[in-house]
Amino acid sequence: MNKTMKIAIKQHIITPTVNMFYRSMFAMRRPCINSDARYMFAICAIFRNEARYMREWIEYHLLIGVDHIFLYNNFSTDDFMPILQPYIEKGVVTLTEWPHEHGQMECYMHCSANFGKSCRWIAFIDLDEYICPHEATDIKEWIKRYEKYPGVILYWLMFGTAGRLHPDPEKTLIEQYTTSWQEFRNTGKPIWNTAFPLEELFVHYLYGSVSIFGIKFKVPMVNESGSFVMYPDHHPLPRHNTIRINHYWSKSIEEYHDKMVEAVCELDDDMAEKFLMGEEPTVDEIRATIRKGTIDCSFFAVLCGTSYRNKGVQPLLG
Repeated sequence: MNKTMKIAIKQHIITPTVNMFYRSMFAMRRPCINSDARYMFAICAIFRNEARYMREWIEYHLLIGVDHIFLYNNFSTDDFMPILQPYIEKGVVTLTEWPHEHGQMECYMHCSANFGKSCRWIAFIDLDEYICPHEATDIKEWIKRYEKYPGVILYWLMFGTAGRLHPDPEKTLIEQYTTSWQEFRNTGKPIWNTAFPLEELFVHYLYGSVSIFGIKFKVPMVNESGSFVMYPDHHPLPRHNTIRINHYWSKSIEEYHDKMVEAVCELDDDMAEKFLMGEEPTVDEIRATIRKGTIDCSFFAVLCGTSYRNKGVQPLLG
């Protein structure tokens, strides 16, 4: 059985069958909320050197109704504390130092274990991701319709450089980068309903659990149309978009270059030290480290190209 056939069987047979089972399980279920929570909607995010857009990101999410933000500092070397301090003093932000390499999942687990009881909902996103509700101006109003489910996935809409070589310090991020892919990515970020025990939590999905007649069932999250998402299954996107995550993954070409150089420097201690001191590695050093990382499978090189009649290259041009 080839890969295409396996995907078709999952998408057209297994996924609808499993969805039917879960839908019958939740058909008569009442909303389930953590009534003792201090915050109705919170965000958990890990960051490194995001001071440039941090204030905008915080203010934006407070504007759409987020009550509290749990931030984890992961080896930042920029001057982020003067930005965060007023929010910490107001009780809007909780800052945790998180000096762990590749610590995103561990940070999410720490947040869910230590702060989960204080929130009804926790969204696990990054500082280059903006939650954008369309039908409601307040995220708390939008999320109420999903109170009987253990979690909700919000899909990505990817934004590119918009042709900008350098960032404009006079404009906000969302003013500068307005060019996106035409279609949503079939992946995104999860929001956890803390009234449900958390069985599994990953960067892009989660599973809660329910007990029926003493039997525990592991239950996946739903998308905005109420379909259960068995990630990494190939599930259809919702027909009507009421919310999304704008993912500003590249920003300007200058910023994307800096991000790539930083990723390369993590493979070599000498280069990392030079980078932290503000010294740009040479082209030969970067190439040698990329070769080293490719050989030991630390990362994988991607080559850009074109195809017949310019088909399939539009996402690369974003």
